[in-house]
Amino acid sequence: MLLLRAIASLVGISLVVARLIGPSPATLDLMSGIVSIVSSLAVLVGIFTPASATILAVTVAWFWFPVHADVLRLGVPAALMTTAIAVAISLLGPGAFSIDARWFGPREIVISRGTRSPRT
Repeated sequence: MLLLRAIASLVGISLVVARLIGPSPATLDLMSGIVSIVSSLAVLVGIFTPASATILAVTVAWFWFPVHADVLRLGVPAALMTTAIAVAISLLGPGAFSIDARWFGPREIVISRGTRSPRT
């Protein structure tokens, strides 16, 4: 999980920086870029991981999947992979090496047999 979080956050940051370096990005792109970078850093350290990873997936998709004539850019496959990894992280959770794991502790799922009588 640590490796997935690191890859998703670092690729997410690099995609946003590459997009914002272009000529005069729009104000909405700047605000989305700031949100994406903050959520990427939160995913990297593992704080509020499900929410941060969901925000990261949405902002990366916002940046790289608009319908344009140049839709086969080099950043689209990386954005698709980052979005998929961020969705997986949001569904799986932070993992053992994260701030969330230190705050909330490990989760244990106990499946009881229930109140049914045993078969004879």
